[in-house]
Parts: sequence; C-alpha cells; structure tokens
Amino acid sequence: MEYKLIISDMDGTLLHDDKTLPLRFYSMLQALKEKGVCFAIASGRSLSAIKNVFDTDLDIDYICENGNYVVSNHQTLYQSIIHPDLVKKVIDFTDGLEDVDIFLCSKDKTYSRKEKDIHPDNLAESMHYIHNKIEVDDLRLVKDDIIKICLCNTNGIAKHYESLSLLKGELEVVISAFQWIDVFNVGNSKGHGVKRLLKHYQMKPEEVVCFGDYSNDIEMFELIPQSYATKNAVEELKVLATQVIGSNNEEAVIDKIIELFELKIG
Repeated sequence: MEYKLIISDMDGTLLHDDKTLPLRFYSMLQALKEKGVCFAIASGRSLSAIKNVFDTDLDIDYICENGNYVVSNHQTLYQSIIHPDLVKKVIDFTDGLEDVDIFLCSKDKTYSRKEKDIHPDNLAESMHYIHNKIEVDDLRLVKDDIIKICLCNTNGIAKHYESLSLLKGELEVVISAFQWIDVFNVGNSKGHGVKRLLKHYQMKPEEVVCFGDYSNDIEMFELIPQSYATKNAVEELKVLATQVIGSNNEEAVIDKIIELFELKIG
C-alpha cells in the first residue's frame, strides 16, 4: 500500500520536551511534498497554538482541539460547538476543584479568568498552549462559540478525572497530558477528526501513517493500521502501535518518516 498522508501528534511526539521543532522538519516536509505525500498535525492544541510553533504558514492540514476543529487548505472542514448551557455547567462544576484553572477555547481565541486569579504554576504552563487569550471577569458571560474546555493543574489533573466523569454522557472528558483535561462534545476525538480529513481526501485508513504518545491518540491508533508510538508514550498506546520507536527528544518521528519514504534530506 502506498502511503499518501502522514498524521502526527505534536507534544511528546514531534516536538522536543522543550516544545521546539526538530531542525530537519522543514526539509522533511519539502521532501514529502515532492513525493506527493500530505502532512497533518493532530493535536489537543488550538489552531493558533499549533501555528505558533512554526516559522511560517505551512501548506499542511490541522486536526485541532482533539478533533473538534479540522482545517484543510485554510478551510474549515468541521467544528463542534458545545452548547452554552453545558459550558456553564462545566464552569460551575470546576469552581470547587482545588488548584484547577479553566480555559474556554473557540476556533481562534481562548478565554480565561484574569491572570491574578489563576494559580501561578497553571498560568506558566498555559503559556505553552494558550494563544490569542482574552481575560474576562466572568467566564459565564462569554458569548463566543466554544469548541473545547481545558482544565489545568500542574500538580496532576488525573485525580480530578473521576469526579469530572460525572459529566460523561453529556460531554467527553479526556486526559490529554499530565497537567490537562479536555472537555468537549460527545463522539469527538482525534480519530473522529482523522475520519473527517480522510473523507475530504477520499482516502482509506490504510493509506495513512500516524504518530502519537498519549491516551488522546488512542482513537486515532485504533483507526489507522500503520501507527507508531514514541518510546515515551503511555503503555495503553504502545500496545496498539505497529511499532514503538525512539523518543520525541531523539526525533524518532523524523527518522521513521525518512526511513518509510526513503527521503534524502540534509
């Protein structure tokens, strides 16, 4: 089977731990383009937070917000808007959670409380992922269309997962990193976003290669037969992978793509 599309997660997969991009990325992307192979990012990040990593506006596709916002050729293929009543319910629910801060994500903005009201460690962590931020006095008064709700606790968010699971049935609750929980509409995931992109390109899952490291990549790995987990990935993803490759800091994604597509880059 000839592979036509590569889909990669960002944090813990393509990026180094310091959130920088491998220097070989741009030459790899050019070599793939010359072979007619498309490239897409699949991330829990917003579109603006993804694009902030790159030096320029790239000719690639974006599966953002854990599959809740999909963009191809600067056109929106899909977005899933949370009902305002459910947004308010999550805000009310999380008000009593210790050291947890909440961020509301639309397709091009992120809304937060005033910085003075955010835990300093959570604020510092959010700087890596939150862009085009608007601070408000009361998140309940935000009128924008919200695609995803992010909850942050740098001491570890998993301890709050069980209590938040009470929202299940109405909303998806996903641990996307040690510090983060994402909340969004039922039925969405990175895998769902990948399906939207494949439908757009009229491709089969067998024509795709994907890379990931965390539990929010599981649905994508279940869909794509040719999947690679980094050495630093969680165990539940490794068992689904075609192969476990080196770590993100070893730039194993770049190495595997060069190997699979026989690329010649400097």
